[in-house]
Order: sequence, then C-alpha cells, then structure tokens
Amino acid sequence: MIKVKVNLVRQGRTLELEMPEGSRVRDLIKRLGYPTTGVVVTRDSRPLLEDEVLTEGELNLFQVASGG
Repeated sequence: MIKVKVNLVRQGRTLELEMPEGSRVRDLIKRLGYPTTGVVVTRDSRPLLEDEVLTEGELNLFQVASGG
C-alpha cells in the first residue's frame, strides 16, 4: 500500500488515503467518486496523466469548470 495526501482544491479540504501498489491516477479519481473527465490531478504544479502510476506524496485535485 502507498499513502497519498490529496488536496481537494475546490472543496478546501485534504484527505489521506492508502492505495494499492501499482494504482494509477484514474484509480484515485474513481475512488474519490469523480468521473475521469472534468478533473485534473497535479503533483508539484505538474498535471498527471490518468494512466500514471501513483507514488507516495501530496497531490492536488482540481475540478475543471465546464458548461455554457
């Protein structure tokens, strides 16, 4: 298991989660209950791809505004 700290920027709160080794960014997004479209996950101000393998540390999750 790996430990990740996720800052939910829009909600202004932080969660600490344990994820199985080999989990990908999309697994984290789904576990948090978000669709894989409409969110951006960053580490050190760098956007992560959905299929990147997670490593321990701190992440930021942004919900992207959409609509018309």
